[in-house]
Formats: sequence, structure tokens, C-alpha cells
Amino acid sequence: MAKLTSQMLAYSGRGRFHIERLDLSTAVRQISNLVQASIPKSVRLSFALGEGLPAIEGDSSQLQQVVMNLVINGAEAIGAEQGTVEVQTLARRAEQAELAAGVTGTSVPAGEYAVLEVRDTGCGMDEETRTRIFDPFYTTKFAGRGLGLSAVLGIVRAHRGTLTVESRPGYGTRFRAFFPCSAARKEAGPQTSDASERGSGTILVVDDEAFVVRMAQSVLEEAGYDVLSASNGREALDVYTAKSGRIDAVLLDMTMPVMGGEETMQHLARRWPDATVIATSGYNLQEAEFRFGARTAAFLQKPYTAAQLRSKIAEVVRSHAG
Repeated sequence: MAKLTSQMLAYSGRGRFHIERLDLSTAVRQISNLVQASIPKSVRLSFALGEGLPAIEGDSSQLQQVVMNLVINGAEAIGAEQGTVEVQTLARRAEQAELAAGVTGTSVPAGEYAVLEVRDTGCGMDEETRTRIFDPFYTTKFAGRGLGLSAVLGIVRAHRGTLTVESRPGYGTRFRAFFPCSAARKEAGPQTSDASERGSGTILVVDDEAFVVRMAQSVLEEAGYDVLSASNGREALDVYTAKSGRIDAVLLDMTMPVMGGEETMQHLARRWPDATVIATSGYNLQEAEFRFGARTAAFLQKPYTAAQLRSKIAEVVRSHAG
């Protein structure tokens, strides 16, 4: 169910994304062994990954899902016969005429792109099949079993890219995913962070899920913080009124009973304009910005890990210290 939900969110463009600067070839290389193990031994998988590609802004796990789904789709198109699936990455300038053939339903400008190409020697598709392969749960004897290609489409769209498909019966299929290069053309690399991520101060955790509150309290107290809690916005305002002079940040869930995150944010902003709020939600960053606007100090997407929580709290508290 978790996998299905993730694919449905990806298809709708509201999947969970952790955006960072990354190298497309590196993201593909990291799952090459897993991809190889996911297809029949009769299918030969080859990689031609470009070196030194310009960085793109993306979520590596979501991009790897694109690779996995496209390769599995290609292997299924080959079936029990001998065949080849080739995965290639490269960087080049794409013109508007080529990008206009994309199937994402969005317009992307001409410019520099990192390109993921997956080509198979399978049976190919006729025009009718090609127009339906991205419909959720559409299936043929060779193409996917549900949301694989639909998720690919949603992920590429959410990365502000586009996807093209070339296929005809008897000649195989080629998918090309175009991802815009980052404006700052520096080499993508691992991001450094404070190893300890310890801190001090008081954090108010507002969430109607008791398990989330207990987990956050345990993690933050171990990291050196004092933790207050509330199960809805009304309780949170009462706590903030009593302790406003010593609360350094509020971890605020968007969806709660009695009083939700949006209304709570409005009261906090009106009464304590300097309040530091970190919004949390299962929605993505774009949805959070739409709901909260520029009133939050940061956003933490659910489900988050203990490490992500420690890192985000430390980042926000330190940036607002003094």
C-alpha cells in the first residue's frame, strides 16, 4: 500500500521529494546492480553514462524510480526473447521543437538539459497503445502492470522536465526524459552537514498523531532540546501564550482536528510575528508554500526520519539564534 500510494502521489505530482543538486549519471549508477537484478537474464542491460554532467535539481530516489520503471517496462516489452535495454545519460541543448513533442502536458523552454534515455529492442507499440501507456492502470501483455509509467510521467513533470516516446511495432521503444540543468553550473556533490546536529532551546511540537509527537520528543530531547507538545492548534496557542518567551521554534502539522495548521499559523503570525515555524505535511513543498505562503521558516515533509528532523531543527534554530 505504501508503494502504491507513493506511485499515485508521483503520478499526481505531489510525491515526497527531497530536492538537492545532483549528477544524473551518479543517480543511475547507484542503482545499476538493483536494476540488473530486476529483469530477466535473457535481457542484456547496458549503460552508457556521461561523465561530468551539469548538475540538476532533483530527488535522487524519485529519479531512480524513473530509471527502474523504464527499464522494467523495456524488459517486459522484450518478453521471453533475447533482447537489449540500453540506459544512457548525456547533457545537451534541446530546442523547442523537440521538447514540444513531450507527453507531460506542460511547456518547457529550450535550453540545457540532462537527458536520460532508455531504449529497448522489444516489440514496439502502435499509435493507439502509445497514446494510452501513461493512463493509470492501463496495461497490455507487455507494458507494466499498473502505475509504473504513470509515476514516471508525474515525476518528470514535477522535476520541470518533459518526456518523449518514440516507438513502432517491431522496432522497439525509446524514452527520453529531459531534466533542466541547474542555473548554477557547479559540479553536484554530497552536501555537508553538522555531524552532531545537537543544539539547545525549546521546541513546540504540534501534531495530532501521538506516535509522531513521541518520536519527535525523543529525538529532540536526545539532541539537547527541551520539548513541549500539543495535539491541535488550539492547544498549541495556549502553550505558546504561556511559554512564548522561551519557545525557539514550532514544528507545526498542517492537518489537525479542532484547529488546523493554516489557522494556527494565522493566529501565531498576528500575535507573535517573530514566531519561528517549521511546517510539516505529507504534501510536497509546493503545496506547503501555497498554503502557508512565506510565513514559515522551513518545511519538513512527512514521513521524516530522525536524522532529517534533527538536521532541520538545528538548521532553523541556529539561523534564528540571536
